[in-house]
Amino acid sequence: MRNHAALVTLVLVSSALAGCGGSGSTASTTSGQGGGAATAASSGSGGSAAQTGAGGAGGGSAASTTGSSGTGGDPTQVRGYYSTNPAEFGGPTRCNKLKAQLCEDFESGSLDTATWEVGGNAPVIETAKSMRGTHSAHFHTDQNGLSFIKEKKTFPAVNNTFWGRMFFYVDALPVTPDYAHFTIIEAAGTGDSSAVREGGQYRKFGVGTDGGPTGDWTNIDADPTKDSAKEIPEKQWMCVEWLYKGDTNETRFFWDGTEHPSLYTFPKVAHGANSNVDYNLPNFNSVWVGWWMYQQNPTPDHFDVWIDEIAIDQDRIGCSL
Repeated sequence: MRNHAALVTLVLVSSALAGCGGSGSTASTTSGQGGGAATAASSGSGGSAAQTGAGGAGGGSAASTTGSSGTGGDPTQVRGYYSTNPAEFGGPTRCNKLKAQLCEDFESGSLDTATWEVGGNAPVIETAKSMRGTHSAHFHTDQNGLSFIKEKKTFPAVNNTFWGRMFFYVDALPVTPDYAHFTIIEAAGTGDSSAVREGGQYRKFGVGTDGGPTGDWTNIDADPTKDSAKEIPEKQWMCVEWLYKGDTNETRFFWDGTEHPSLYTFPKVAHGANSNVDYNLPNFNSVWVGWWMYQQNPTPDHFDVWIDEIAIDQDRIGCSL
């Protein structure tokens, strides 16, 4: 009888442990080499999950992720998991999972004109290329033309702060003039006339502004160093994220999940225009994405860009969800 009771107890304990995964209630801890630990916990039917933390100096990033839909789930498909692995970025559309303030996957096959205003050439929603799902927006321009879509629905933003994320593909970058400057994201508003931009120059990513007190300037990517910073790849999807933090007048830029500190801006940021005044951000009321290259008679003489799954939210979105 004693052995029989012990066996029953063992079976009951094993069953209880096996059943925990189905409810989506988990807790886990990870740490990077030489780094601190990160702990995350989540609970509730349906298997929601949370993740926090990064490794310390000398260590790798740390992540803790748990279930989805109560079935164990995919650890890459939760808010708070910030992947730097492009292999995790593509696949089916994920707007329904994301639950962001705005998520545009173009899967309807047409542009939602209730959300987006067109500037310049209207993009074509097509299936020739896509990062997720089967559709994306194709922006075509000739010479120094422009093509973009602008949204105002998510504004005003709480604390004048918002995150953005999109997948971006460019067929060919300008070769001449070598200083050709282009914008792929621009936000504007009231109070300060600065147009806040993400784009590039010298075939590298760059951030900056025009139209405001600090003048027209672009700071060029210098990560990990000025000489070793990579050019923007052609004919390749990439994930671009940005933070515009208007309450403290800061911006941040991320490429494939990794922040580029050389592109961080703040009121006293060094740049090539009027540094006698602070770089302050407007009270945002719009943001556009697309393509605008400013110089005349460029080589090539036309540009083709595809953008997929644009997301805007109060919190960071990441590239895997």
